[in-house]
Amino acid sequence: MSLTARMAEFGFETNEDYSLPLRMLMERPASTVRTLNITGEAGRRKTAFANALAAALDVPHVLYHDFAQHAPLELPVDNPEGSHPPIDPFDRAMSEGCALSEGERTIVILDQLQRTTFSQHLRLYEFVKTREWDYLDTTAVANLNNLLLFVISEEPLYHSLQKLSLRVWVDAAGSGRPPYVPADFDRGPRIAQTMERLADVFELLDVVPTRSEYQKILFDIDNFVRTPQALIKSIYGWTEGVDYARFKAPAVIDQVERAIQAVHDYIGVESLDVD
Repeated sequence: MSLTARMAEFGFETNEDYSLPLRMLMERPASTVRTLNITGEAGRRKTAFANALAAALDVPHVLYHDFAQHAPLELPVDNPEGSHPPIDPFDRAMSEGCALSEGERTIVILDQLQRTTFSQHLRLYEFVKTREWDYLDTTAVANLNNLLLFVISEEPLYHSLQKLSLRVWVDAAGSGRPPYVPADFDRGPRIAQTMERLADVFELLDVVPTRSEYQKILFDIDNFVRTPQALIKSIYGWTEGVDYARFKAPAVIDQVERAIQAVHDYIGVESLDVD
């Protein structure tokens, strides 16, 4: 099964093939900790990508740390003798990742990196460079052959850290003209004209639905869509990344109306007068 299909099984659908960037990361000789910098438009799609990729790779251990949910611990100035200060959640994720990587493949996902301090960025850079994570009075060491680091930030990474990372862009499922044909959905040539007119609409919207999103739209066409507004509701309702404001553009309105005429021809209904 392809990487794209595997990731879809774990909740991330895309028309983009990410197998090549993954090979670029995994098949190079490891002199530093292999780090994937997951970039893209603001939102949680990057998080979904990271978790789906980790699951698709069937890695035994996946650790996740979100800086938006865990503020750094403020350690007390004075600790009673013999007491152990609490371990910061970030330190715990990194040290556990190192420990687990000694025996098995491990991925550590660091999300919302822009929400932490610059000093933590520096620590992360030193770790990627040296594979050593220093915390409290302890040093954890990562196995370069087993540990993968995924970092997600809504802002550019610290320059030196970025130089040691491979960037990958994660966005909507695609843009432009959908590549689908009727046979992709076990349909006959009778629906081909409708799909051509839908492709015109999606090209103007500059987004390509995933296969499952498109399947839902075709179901709606079979059962519900008979007016331009109904088609707009179906497309907007199922397709991630659609800007609703684009439906108000005259060129898009015209294409939606042409698509509805094709739907009428496909379904076999008379043309309807609608507002």
